[in-house]
Amino acid sequence: MEKSVGIVILNYNACHETVKCITSIRNTIKELYQIVIVDNGSKNHSYEYLKEHYQGRTAIDVLKSSRNVGFAKGNNIGIKYLREKYHSEFILLLNSDTVMADEAYIQKLLSQYRKGIGVIEANVQNGKGDFTQPGLSQVTVRASFYRFARAICQYCDIYFPFKSRGKGKGYLCQVGCAIMLTPDYFKIFQGLYSYTFLYGEEQILLILLDRAGLEVAFVEDTYLVHNEGKSTPCATLQGSRKKDRKAIKGYWQAFIASCMSYKTLVKAASTGE
Repeated sequence: MEKSVGIVILNYNACHETVKCITSIRNTIKELYQIVIVDNGSKNHSYEYLKEHYQGRTAIDVLKSSRNVGFAKGNNIGIKYLREKYHSEFILLLNSDTVMADEAYIQKLLSQYRKGIGVIEANVQNGKGDFTQPGLSQVTVRASFYRFARAICQYCDIYFPFKSRGKGKGYLCQVGCAIMLTPDYFKIFQGLYSYTFLYGEEQILLILLDRAGLEVAFVEDTYLVHNEGKSTPCATLQGSRKKDRKAIKGYWQAFIASCMSYKTLVKAASTGE
């Protein structure tokens, strides 16, 4: 049976990167998957440009958020739209600065799906041609607090002498520029954890999977290219105090999520405001 797949691309002040991403999908992938662009309250002409550029195009919809609601809520707008209007079973969340490189990318991701899989990921190549190595990430309360404390120390320019020695289950995961959510995920959660803005989302996603008893499938024989930083022009703030403050808030939310009850986590991973 053919699987229904939808793609969400979040745009913030980077309409030309978004167009490059969609062009790479359409030029590379033979199947016509439904794409929804969510303009996340851009402060430039992005929404108007994208709306006009894709006017009348098949299987491409452009939505607008009245304000920048962050990564998780922005993607949740697209998730809700695809699931309600097109009944998408699988939803691929793509950064706008990604470029499709394999015509079978989505089919290879789908081929790894089986019962109990909540998220499917694959290899990522950076703009320099190097592959980003997936890492083993732990989801315990201790590991979450360690990340939060390290972010605090980095912000305050304090030496952080501790090494993570957390025990417990870990997940092999990639950078969060391309994440496929499966029907098993949507049986439990409506969307992403909605209380973060820019940091901590990948860690919280793993916490959700762990609590729900779901796994991550990692596909070795495909990849896409991630031109990191171009999806958010304000990425020039990397290394700045503003970035560090946002990281602290994100990792604090990851710590809070690790302490939440299962029912509270399910409610927090909602596509509603």
